[in-house]
Amino acid sequence: MDNPRLTESDGEFSRSADRLRAWFTDSYSWSRVRRARLFSLVAAIQGATLVGVALAVLWLGPPSGNLHWAGQMLAGSAGVATILFLLFGKWSSLLERRESEGRWFLQSVTYSYGLLFGFALYLAGPFTGFTWLTITTASLSVLIGFGTLPALRLLGSLAIALFAATGAGMAGWIPYAPILALPAGVESSALRFAGTLLVHLVAATAGLAQLGFLTILLRDRERKFRGLSARDPLTGIANRRATLERLAEAWARAQRHHEPLAVAIADVDRFKEVNDRFGHSAGDRVLERIAHALRATLRGEDHVGRWGGEEFLIVLPLQGLASARSAVERCRVRVAAEPVIAEDGRAIRATVSFGLAVFPGPGMASTQDMINAADAALYRAKAAGRNRVEIAGEPRAALLSAD
Repeated sequence: MDNPRLTESDGEFSRSADRLRAWFTDSYSWSRVRRARLFSLVAAIQGATLVGVALAVLWLGPPSGNLHWAGQMLAGSAGVATILFLLFGKWSSLLERRESEGRWFLQSVTYSYGLLFGFALYLAGPFTGFTWLTITTASLSVLIGFGTLPALRLLGSLAIALFAATGAGMAGWIPYAPILALPAGVESSALRFAGTLLVHLVAATAGLAQLGFLTILLRDRERKFRGLSARDPLTGIANRRATLERLAEAWARAQRHHEPLAVAIADVDRFKEVNDRFGHSAGDRVLERIAHALRATLRGEDHVGRWGGEEFLIVLPLQGLASARSAVERCRVRVAAEPVIAEDGRAIRATVSFGLAVFPGPGMASTQDMINAADAALYRAKAAGRNRVEIAGEPRAALLSAD
């Protein structure tokens, strides 16, 4: 039998992992304050790893001398940085609902990072690859996540602290003992090689933490650009290209697994009259409201996209004729029951006609066949009086007039 305590522990670990993953994923839509909190967490991780580097140097290095002094100073400065940025993370939770104060919080984070890590990088070695990796990734992270001015503040404070410490070292006021460089005159040995490798690996972890944050920000930008290219700017739902891609995916799945698939085209009735009587801004509000009503009425796995003008295309995976007809009918009823209020206070009662095509069915050999069949059914709905649902393959006796 399974150990219930072990099962409960595994479940808790899985839930914690899911929360952590969601925390990073949701950061795409975070405010500047919450992004600064994530940056503070990364900085705290960097500080903690630099403390590890300092402890390794103190363990491997001589009991006294410049290297020992540098290890002590790095442990102290990195320890202060770790504690400070953990406090920044706590502080950010108090500012989360007061976005106007986020500017001062971000300034504190960037200046503190630059001054504390600038001195720590001098101790690690101003001419090492780790130093320039940290400077580059931290500056790029702030530039992408917060803008040009915060990035310049961080880079400027980094440079001031690093150059000030380097100048003090050149003047002889403080020793120059780069931790990530092998001291001169030290004989090589297996233990020394292993210890130096350990120090560099721990230091690399600090750089990887910043690279991870930079990757999150770059993925954020990629997702935003991809979302903009797939969204209709007026209604906020998918545009024609994204809808065709979704339809192609649903069609491929229906073909592969022999599953039903329904496609409906919805057209706003007498939309030109709405624009003529109430103005184009009112017409835009009608389209926005109808798009919202369609999206809110359908299932999560269904898809609604702006097909063009006042037309919408609906993709209904795993829906046969009866269920697809019921879903589209619910959409029709909801749209007709919810008027749009124009800017002058008048109520606009818009209705929608639907043409529905279902796979498998006669002549449904491609997505274009389904679209053509749904369009023909929509034409019949218009001719039969509008504000109705017509099914492809169910002929009407007469066509009265087309909209």
